[in-house]
Amino acid sequence: MNKTLHILLIGTLTWLLVWSCADDDTCVTVSNPLVNVGFYRTTSGVEADTTLSFFCADGLVENDSNLYDSVSVNGLALPLSQLADTCSFLFRYSQVDTLYRFPDTVYTRPGDTLWKYKTDTLYFYDKLTFHYRRQLHLINEACGFQYFFHIDSVQTTDTLITSIRIVLPDIKPTDEEHVKIFF
Repeated sequence: MNKTLHILLIGTLTWLLVWSCADDDTCVTVSNPLVNVGFYRTTSGVEADTTLSFFCADGLVENDSNLYDSVSVNGLALPLSQLADTCSFLFRYSQVDTLYRFPDTVYTRPGDTLWKYKTDTLYFYDKLTFHYRRQLHLINEACGFQYFFHIDSVQTTDTLITSIRIVLPDIKPTDEEHVKIFF
């Protein structure tokens, strides 16, 4: 009986040891957490989200990159650098304005007045700079390490941006809004 108990105990311990050391290949791709930014306007003290048309955003890092190009957005997700404690972005807003109109005399019939419009595209720029701390976290053995960030401050020019509010300073993989930008 004693020998059977030893064999059962050794078998159980061996099975537990093998099971606990099994490879964990269940890691999905780990990506850099993004700063989720929302766009807002304040009217009569009431905060409402807003959509920007013809919006472009470029990263100002060693490899300048066009992140958004001529899109209509009410928010966006921006990547932070894993190599530095600051990261800047250039926002470009474009607006097509009618400068003047004049009669089209070439294609008009007697008594009709058709108008041609002279338009031009106006561009406005804002630079947005995030100051943050990087924190390296071990996700698990299979996935490895990933940076999380903590936003200390955000600086901006004030061409169209009137203010910025940091809502959630800790940047981890989430869909929650971190920063509100007001126009």
